[in-house]
Amino acid sequence: MKDFASFCRSEYKVNLRRGGFIWEYLAQKEQNLQLMIT
Repeated sequence: MKDFASFCRSEYKVNLRRGGFIWEYLAQKEQNLQLMIT
């Protein structure tokens, strides 16, 4: 899960310049997931 989180964050930063809205959604979903797990 940690690897997936860092992958999301790096991809999010890359795609942010292109307007990667799907990565913004994924980042929020990932945060919610971490909240649920911990």
